[in-house]
Amino acid sequence: MRPVAVLYQAAAAPKSGGALKPLKPGGYRDSGADIGYALQCANFPVVTPQPDPAPDQEEAWAFGDTASGIAQAVEAGAEILWANTTLYSGHPIVRWLGRISVIGQEPQMVDRFEDKWVMHQWLEKGGYPVPQAMRTEAFHEPHWTDCENAPVIVKPVRGRGSQGVVRADNLNDLRRIIQNWEVGTYGAAVMAESYLPGQEVTVSVLPPGDYRGRKTRFIKDHHWALPPVIRQGHVDGIMPYSGVAPVAGNSAVANQVPQELANFVAQCESLADSLNTRGVVRVDGRQDGQGIFRMVDVNFKPNLSGPGRPGRDGQASLVAMAAEAAGWPYPLLVENLARQCWV
Repeated sequence: MRPVAVLYQAAAAPKSGGALKPLKPGGYRDSGADIGYALQCANFPVVTPQPDPAPDQEEAWAFGDTASGIAQAVEAGAEILWANTTLYSGHPIVRWLGRISVIGQEPQMVDRFEDKWVMHQWLEKGGYPVPQAMRTEAFHEPHWTDCENAPVIVKPVRGRGSQGVVRADNLNDLRRIIQNWEVGTYGAAVMAESYLPGQEVTVSVLPPGDYRGRKTRFIKDHHWALPPVIRQGHVDGIMPYSGVAPVAGNSAVANQVPQELANFVAQCESLADSLNTRGVVRVDGRQDGQGIFRMVDVNFKPNLSGPGRPGRDGQASLVAMAAEAAGWPYPLLVENLARQCWV
């Protein structure tokens, strides 16, 4: 029960490998406030940039993830930093590693695998199910025979959610998209992968650790998954960005888990084990024409918004929805994630 300070993203991550990751408006300040308020409701000591913040005072719950913001949090008494932000190798939090506990992922691992092409190659080499894919550059001429006859999904290499994700129905579509790519927003790196027509699912995987239910306490020796969540309401084959269409309106926890889905959940757990992820990771998958779920995205900083503060009842994230189905209301989810802090 050491004091916790929540961090939000105060500035965009630097360009890496020709790719940019867009900054979310507000830098996850909204979910930072949700987390801080939920921690307080769970009787955790919470360090805030302003004393006694009101539940609806979003800006008063989390510190910016700059060098000065983190130093301010530590000087105010924080012994644990909740990295509710996009991490990378040179992130200001790095200088505190080894001296203070962290809730979230290791920056160096995130920096490497936030690159969706690097992640795709790693998954493919490891035998995990993925769609066919290629990497190219903005304004280059694409040469990929799969585009001749089948739709493909085009995405930023370091994108966020479904922002910037579009569908190309043929090679001419792909050419047009690449020639008009928003380099200033996403950088020049572009990835395209075969379109998968089946059901979409997301699986939230937690690290090994000491967890608590409403009346129980249990130890997990390996990475383990919360119930899978089924996604619906696609537009032109793509899930709308959650900032436009809240996930509570187009997603639901799976009522049944057939064998193909159970296999995918096990593969997600194996993936997290192999990467030794330190915090919650969310893996998105979709079925191909034969019904096999293939991994289309791995999110090392999934959205963690949740209900509790005024006006936030409809803002449960996919992770929060899965936790609720497992018997954890949002404050208990946040408490359990906080207990998995590491040095």
